[in-house]
Amino acid sequence: MTTLPTRRALLGALPLAAGLAARPAAAQAAPWPQAQPIRMIVPFGAGGATDIAARVIAQEMTGVLGQSIVLENRGGAGSTLGTGYVARAAADGYTLLITTISGRPSARPSTATASSTMRTAPSRMSPS
Repeated sequence: MTTLPTRRALLGALPLAAGLAARPAAAQAAPWPQAQPIRMIVPFGAGGATDIAARVIAQEMTGVLGQSIVLENRGGAGSTLGTGYVARAAADGYTLLITTISGRPSARPSTATASSTMRTAPSRMSPS
């Protein structure tokens, strides 16, 4: 019988995950500039689970990077407002999105895109 990790074990692994995410890629020629604070966007209201997780991650990243991180909650329209804001931000590495994937997972695409983009028959993608 396998046991699930405890909350304490998961929170203990969080600094490691934040440290790995904050490391610059090996292919980058120059070190990541530290000209301005990093903006971390959470597309949900303050006080929710995503906001709390983002605050813990931001605190760990601040310690690892030695740079301030500003957390912004931009909730609304089912996280579309905050996500769109990050999509339109400059691609300079100073704007990050912290979000969740919620709802019932499904491997079946919507019927509007299934016929035009799928090469596999939708019946073969349904869960067994």
